[in-house]
Amino acid sequence: PKRTVNPITCGSIALFCPSNAGTVQAAGEGNYTVGGTETTRDGQHICEAGFYCVGGTKTKCKEGWFSTEGQSSCAPCKQYMEYDEASGEC
Repeated sequence: PKRTVNPITCGSIALFCPSNAGTVQAAGEGNYTVGGTETTRDGQHICEAGFYCVGGTKTKCKEGWFSTEGQSSCAPCKQYMEYDEASGEC
């Protein structure tokens, strides 16, 4: 017989429940949750450059702002730096 696994309800996008762990964990600073639905996330990924991650959510930096990998905020580009819209970096 085929075995089915029901995902654990974690409660919010800021939380994730690793497979077979049976525990709820908060997304680390500079990380976003992945897998399942907004209430059954099962992992987290480090935030990519050009994005910031807070509360398990990944958001693109606004134009003229940048971030490096794993950041929870963006910083403004310096006046002498040219903004690259495709990469979101200065």
